[in-house]
Formats: sequence, structure tokens, C-alpha cells
Amino acid sequence: MQKRYLLMVGVAILAIFSFGLVIAGESGESMCIPMGTIVIEPPDQIESKRAAVMFPHATHFSYTCGTCHHKWDRETPVLSCMATDCHDIATIPKKVEGNKADPELSSRYYKAAYHSACIGCHKEIKQQNKAIENSYRSVMTPVQSSGPTGCIDCHPKE
Repeated sequence: MQKRYLLMVGVAILAIFSFGLVIAGESGESMCIPMGTIVIEPPDQIESKRAAVMFPHATHFSYTCGTCHHKWDRETPVLSCMATDCHDIATIPKKVEGNKADPELSSRYYKAAYHSACIGCHKEIKQQNKAIENSYRSVMTPVQSSGPTGCIDCHPKE
């Protein structure tokens, strides 16, 4: 029990120290990290068929920034995924001769990027929770909230 407590304290201290380094950066300037809810909407040229996603940014602070912002250099401000030549395709890539679309183009399609990142991560957490619940560890290991995986969970009816 004492080992577990010491481990949790050590992790908390490390997290606080690491977070301070991220905020301070190498230049000594402070970095603005959105604490509340971020509205995720499709690009302006796309007519949305579903409600915008209200993304609880602070809920995801236990993950490294690079988990989602995988092209961020940790120095410049984070830009929209559509503005960084990362997920900048606004229409679904076409299949080629009955085969799947080019995987590189598919990953650049904004909708596929969000869905695979968000839903993929949430499904992975659900699988980890099932494994914990099906093992002896369920008595000792609390499961984390997995987050939404269904359409209306993120895109509520307007």
C-alpha cells in the first residue's frame, strides 16, 4: 500500500514538473493552453450534417500534447489541423478501381483523422478496461472512463 502511495506521489511530482517545462518552454515565454471546451467543426467549405463536437480539452491533459498534435514542434502555437497541411483534404478520397483509397490521402481527410484518433483511442481504452475487469487486477486497478464511441455521443441532435 505504501509503495503504491509513493509511486502515485512520484508520478504526480513528475507530472507537475513536466507540465511546468511545457508551459515555460525554452524561450521563457508562457504558452496559452486552452483549459475549457474546444468546438471542433468541419472546414468552412463543408456543409455539416451533424452538430459540432464540444471537445473537453482539459479532460485529455493526462496525454502528451503530441498524442493529438503530432506535427507540433512544441515552440510555435498549435494551429488547426486543417491549416497545417496535415489533415487538409475536405472531401473523401475516391476509391481506385474498386480498391480502397490511397491510405496517405485517407489519413489527410479531416473527418477520418478525427474519427480514427478520437474513436480509436476511446475503443482502445474500452478494451483495456475489459481486460482489467476480466482479470484479478480489477480489485486493485480502477478503470478509466473510455469516452464516447457513438455518433450522437459527440454529435448531439440540434
